[in-house]
Amino acid sequence: MANNSREGVIPVALIAGIQPALFQVQSVQVSAGGRRLDHALVEVDLGRAGRYVKDLDLARLIVNNGQQAINMVGAEMAIVAIIDSLPKTLHWGRVSVYDIKIPDKLVLNCRLEFTHFGQPLGFQKVLDPGTGEITRVDEDVVFNPEVKGQILGNKRLGTGTQSDEPLFMPPESVETAAAAQFHQVAYSDPNDILRVSEIANDNWTLVDAVYYCLRDCNAAQAYVQNPPLAELQQLLPQDKSLLKNQRLRVGIYLPEALDQLLEPYGFTWRVHHDSPTSRWIRIIKNGRGRSRAIQLQAPGASFQPSLSKTKRFDLQYDLSMAINQVRAVGGKTQIEATFELMPAWPDNQDNLGQGLLFSGTPIWEQHPEYHRVWRDWVLNEDGSYTRGWGDIPPSAGNPILTELFRAVFGANHPSVFPRRRKFLPTLTRGDDGNPIGSTGGCLVEYWNSKKKGGAGWEPLNPALPFFQCRLLEHEAGIRFSGPQPPYLIRREKESARVRITATIESDSRIFKVAQRQATSVNPQVNEWVADVADRFHARLLHGSSPYHSEVTGGQRKADQADGRNALQAFA
Repeated sequence: MANNSREGVIPVALIAGIQPALFQVQSVQVSAGGRRLDHALVEVDLGRAGRYVKDLDLARLIVNNGQQAINMVGAEMAIVAIIDSLPKTLHWGRVSVYDIKIPDKLVLNCRLEFTHFGQPLGFQKVLDPGTGEITRVDEDVVFNPEVKGQILGNKRLGTGTQSDEPLFMPPESVETAAAAQFHQVAYSDPNDILRVSEIANDNWTLVDAVYYCLRDCNAAQAYVQNPPLAELQQLLPQDKSLLKNQRLRVGIYLPEALDQLLEPYGFTWRVHHDSPTSRWIRIIKNGRGRSRAIQLQAPGASFQPSLSKTKRFDLQYDLSMAINQVRAVGGKTQIEATFELMPAWPDNQDNLGQGLLFSGTPIWEQHPEYHRVWRDWVLNEDGSYTRGWGDIPPSAGNPILTELFRAVFGANHPSVFPRRRKFLPTLTRGDDGNPIGSTGGCLVEYWNSKKKGGAGWEPLNPALPFFQCRLLEHEAGIRFSGPQPPYLIRREKESARVRITATIESDSRIFKVAQRQATSVNPQVNEWVADVADRFHARLLHGSSPYHSEVTGGQRKADQADGRNALQAFA
């Protein structure tokens, strides 16, 4: 009878390319997906090596195999074997768990860790068109968000950076052709049928989303290599309508991000080993490939070569679970400042007759393009408006905001991404404890050249019907909503000026990091991200606010808060 059997595979452990004679591989578990990463159990016979284990110092476990002293804390270990006459790497990882069974043996758990896949997922990466720098908007990663019942693509398409990594483009920042031009991206009409049908060019595909997470989390590829983009394009679907409002929580590591992206669409992933020193992420289509019958222990079970009645003491010491770095993330930065506004209508309508601008008239109803003339004044924070006004150049909102926030919070404050925002009520409080100002809690003023005592800024008089005013809902600006535009402003013509004292919010959240200390028992950085935006705030007055000196001097109160030091202490 022919002998169809083959000799059993005998795996060996390698540390720094050396095979310690005292180390015996007991098991290797290889998994797909990130719920349980690959690990191996390796036994050291304390009967032979016990005298070489120094005092069982668990933070500095030294094992001497007779050839050299090996510090097992965080030691890199590869498991290799000869299969079909060829060397094959079965596993790579770091020693993180010690299962000491006194007096007979020491079991080492060598495994892949989340930290081997880079950094936690960060906030949305965007391109600042003003500086050409890649920065972040401190919001969760959401691919193709749902906005007012519609799925809108938010992938950046355009020039302005030499980087080939995918970036986000918030839909609200490119609602106009001028804003799209400012951001150096192709304009997509929000009412375009292609956007409604959810197949727009700026929709993220599954390939795009996976590639973004690979680049954002594992850019360094220090331990595990990312698959090339061409491989993702060949394997994963590129249907632009597949991903809908796909949200990933900031702070998760790459294995969890890949699970959330791939599993709903029938894919998984694993780590493939080319050699003891080279390994990469391999995406797999479920249900394909050769089928084999293998025996596995139940997940979570500790390997036991045999059960005996020998009295012993068991100790499991898991280094990898030790959190040794904390990133505490607070609320978004806010400032109260005074902002000079610019017209929201084209310059060829400056001289329209006052009779054409009365609301409710037949002419008014027939000409919606007149509805903003001498009524809407805006900050132009997203570059939608191409005209200048007075000392305000076109598309001036973004650098102005960046400058203001850095003046308050320091030069390290991230640049303020050009996108539409809203004016918020002032931080300064009146005698009644409410925000100062009759326009949504904000103070609106106009330049009065005929003011008694000399030209200057004057608050709106709410008793005059044409000074009825409200804040715009979808951008930082105001609207004079009375029956006609205020003639006291219009009479100034090209010298007309309007300003608002209000609070505005950036995209950047304050954060502090308590970094890993050298005394940590975990040799790898294991960071925990704590979202404490409801507890730590950063709201301050800029010097341009007319209330700054009074608040500083104690004559007025303001809802200010600077939680940066407290956030550091918390971390």
